[in-house]
Amino acid sequence: TGWKLLNGSAEGQTQECSNIYTGKPTFAHPIDLHYSTQSIQNSPKLLLQVFCRDKYGRVLFIAYGVCSVPLTPGSHEIKCHTWKPVGNWQDRLRDRFLGMSLQLKTPNLLTNGIDRFELLTESVGTICVEFQI
Repeated sequence: TGWKLLNGSAEGQTQECSNIYTGKPTFAHPIDLHYSTQSIQNSPKLLLQVFCRDKYGRVLFIAYGVCSVPLTPGSHEIKCHTWKPVGNWQDRLRDRFLGMSLQLKTPNLLTNGIDRFELLTESVGTICVEFQI
């Protein structure tokens, strides 16, 4: 995309969380990155990979989400739509009863602007991301 990371970590993970009052997870995970670019044709992308821990303690894949980082200064709230790949009926049974969701071999390709039009997917929900630029 023409963006070069100058400072900060390009990857990270949040803590596990759950809100006992709302039942919705709330993350307050700071991401401090500094980029440079020669042109602002495309903004950097934030790739989200969502996992959960089930009642047996297994960590299960839930969804992917990709959103563009705003280029203007200020506070921004972006709704990132999440989805997961779905396969044939056997894959769906594994997902439903064993928690074995299909995952992409190289999810980083999602940030390169490659469409997922050839992938069969289903919507999982949205994640609200707040940016302070």
